[in-house]
Amino acid sequence: MDCVSGTCRPHAALADPHGLGTPCAVDLDCGAHEGVPLVCTGGACAFPGCVAGEAGCACPPFGACAAGLDCEGGFCVAPDCRAGSEGCPCAAGVCDAPTQCVRGVCRVGEERLANLVAPAGGRACDARLTLPASGRVTITFDSAVRGADFRTAGVLGLSFVARQDAPLPGAPIQFDSADPATVAALQITDFTCYDRQGRALPGARLSLDR
Repeated sequence: MDCVSGTCRPHAALADPHGLGTPCAVDLDCGAHEGVPLVCTGGACAFPGCVAGEAGCACPPFGACAAGLDCEGGFCVAPDCRAGSEGCPCAAGVCDAPTQCVRGVCRVGEERLANLVAPAGGRACDARLTLPASGRVTITFDSAVRGADFRTAGVLGLSFVARQDAPLPGAPIQFDSADPATVAALQITDFTCYDRQGRALPGARLSLDR
């Protein structure tokens, strides 16, 4: 909710069904924001790798930003955040050097670190990976797949499926982080991939291409 003229009103983003910061569709699908495909994270449509309510991420559709953050321009940022400065909303798409406007917020440039490589013939996969509790990684799903991720202490869960009746693309997921050590600790611990009939794919191999 936002406080508008002294009255609590639903988030303005809710005017765009399945848009940034709104609840996901029943099938966990989301739309896009400024041309960037959104993914369902924690029940809300968010930029890949961004959990609604966290610093630099979309404000949650219902509820407040994490402690110490305010909802400004649809994003959770520090109080008195100046548009265009690091960690604050972009100023009409412009940011102070050396930051860049990434997913609506001024951020330090991120470095591509790894791709998840899908098995041949797979239509969908569920996977569990290790992720340092303090590590921050951006997850981008290929436009040919629909996916969701969840994070808990030391664990990153992924679930993704081809949007069409066709095999998954070779690299359905891309991982980005400003900290190379984060992806160095990223390891696949368990996974199951499925064929077009929904059966477990025997001999499937899911790997990280760093």
